[in-house]
Amino acid sequence: MKRLLLWEPEFLKDCTDLDRALHVLSEYVCRAGLGKEASRIENDLGSRCRAGDVMLSHGLVNPHAQSSNVLVSTMIYVKFAKPLRANAVYASTVESGFSRMLLTMLSTSPTQEEVREVCGWYRSMADDEILALLANGTQQEIRRLLLEEGE
Repeated sequence: MKRLLLWEPEFLKDCTDLDRALHVLSEYVCRAGLGKEASRIENDLGSRCRAGDVMLSHGLVNPHAQSSNVLVSTMIYVKFAKPLRANAVYASTVESGFSRMLLTMLSTSPTQEEVREVCGWYRSMADDEILALLANGTQQEIRRLLLEEGE
């Protein structure tokens, strides 16, 4: 599974809401060769956000989806330069503002290793210290966490 850290990236600076962030990140994933058909990945992520709670902690969202348009299962941690707002359509599943995102995308045929890794990540987030780091950690702390957790 590919793990990426995007800390206040320039290409996301104009995003003001969850929809726009999902759009731009879906395009990024495809440009990086990790997916195909950005609009379908965006739709899969948006559908999942509307279907259930994607808040992990105050200020931290976790859009996630399994899609035939994902070529490489990927986890992307994003720290936005300024808080984004949730659109009205997500009001029941996303707090009004967030500045961090853990985006998880699986292919429709993940390897056993990828499944084990994702399960390990979600189990580790049951630990309050890990969740607090994801919600408030420094760039160095997040980088270390991305390298160590889920192994």
